[in-house]
Amino acid sequence: MVAEKLIQEEIDLQKLNPDSDEIVPYKDLDDEAKKEFIKKIIRYEADHFVISDPHKEDPIFVSDESIDTNMDFFVDAYNEVINMPYLSLLAYLRKIKAARKSLKANDLLLYARREFARVDLGIDDSESYFDLNYDSGDIIDFNAIKKDEAANKENIVKTDSTRLLVEYIIKLRYGGSDMSQVDLIVEKLEDDIRILNAGDDLNKEMNIKDITKAIDIIKCLGLVEENERYMDTKWYKYLIETIVYDERAVKLAKEMESNPKKAKHLIDKIFGPDMVIAFVDKYKRAVDYAAAPSDVFIKSAVSLLFYTMAKKVRSNMKSGSSRSLIYRGYLIHYMLDDIIPANEMEAMTNLYKDLFDLYLSNVKLSKILKNNKFNEIVASSSLA
Repeated sequence: MVAEKLIQEEIDLQKLNPDSDEIVPYKDLDDEAKKEFIKKIIRYEADHFVISDPHKEDPIFVSDESIDTNMDFFVDAYNEVINMPYLSLLAYLRKIKAARKSLKANDLLLYARREFARVDLGIDDSESYFDLNYDSGDIIDFNAIKKDEAANKENIVKTDSTRLLVEYIIKLRYGGSDMSQVDLIVEKLEDDIRILNAGDDLNKEMNIKDITKAIDIIKCLGLVEENERYMDTKWYKYLIETIVYDERAVKLAKEMESNPKKAKHLIDKIFGPDMVIAFVDKYKRAVDYAAAPSDVFIKSAVSLLFYTMAKKVRSNMKSGSSRSLIYRGYLIHYMLDDIIPANEMEAMTNLYKDLFDLYLSNVKLSKILKNNKFNEIVASSSLA
């Protein structure tokens, strides 16, 4: 499930005529109908907004006048996000929420400025600093504070309203859909190709080729055709050929030994907290060993795999390469897609087993992993 479904009242917002059951597709709305649709969304969602955590969220208050005044802003936001893929919509929503936190902090700062002026400097709302006689020192202008407060409150309303609009669009387009994490990544990459084709990037052809390769690998993660061996698939070969297990892996393992907190921070930042120990648990339940290596080695091997991938993802993100999504895809599909056919799960588990066997085959690396001096990566997990 990607997003919760629209309830009937939210579905009814798409009716341009309340007396008719006809719903005009959101992509076919003319300018006036689009504005009416946007206003109905914001009005309804603001009126029915429920605070899930009073310690972290404020109530949302949006007037009809504010919606009308800022309608051009909301139309631009609507046009920007209406065709975005799901993962981009989530990223957009995260930016909105981050902006809201900054505006809230600024609101508190403005309040502090007002109180400083009122209490420490003895200025009241009716005075400007031009009315006062100062030889030196900081000057606080109530007129400036008022303007800043008004602008900040308006920006809060715009940000809250845009959040409600985007959350509705997510439910409108994806509510109740059954899309795997791989499907969502592929959708995002296909949208990247669409944007590149429409632009004039000098590296367009090379970037499209890079993205197409990523799609080809991600689409077939875990899939093994009839009469095909899992180790002959392109997704198997890609990971085995790009995840190091030679002296470069020894160097990475020593990096983890020297600063396990830094290694854990990078892994958590790229893949999320507790993912390593969750992977260890899932892998151990799925893998079939004739003579299993120690529990310590498996935790160490998984930690090294995640650290190696995290560094690759970070590097590819900096260069704008779509390969960062390939590595994410391997772990996301294995860990987060709820229903993976048994044969796919077996094939992917065998991929990781074969990689860890390659770790074992490197005597120097194996010794480091068996000693596991970077156990903090999994020991400090809330799931450990």
